[in-house]
Amino acid sequence: MFFRSLAETHGLNAAAVVLSGTGADGTMGVKRVKEHGGLVLVQDPAEAEYDAMPRHALATGVVDAALPVAEMPRR
Repeated sequence: MFFRSLAETHGLNAAAVVLSGTGADGTMGVKRVKEHGGLVLVQDPAEAEYDAMPRHALATGVVDAALPVAEMPRR
């Protein structure tokens, strides 16, 4: 719900960041953020302690970049 609300409220100014985690939380939300023109960043699954959430987000095909966490602020 958070990403969907963010997308609808902030459109082009929205940014979704998916970090380490289990399950597919955020998958529908990142799609919504991208539909509204926002930015979608995902933690590099190779770096994540739990890679399921980053991998599910990447599988949507809407991710702008998969990066190590330390590189995300610059993006």
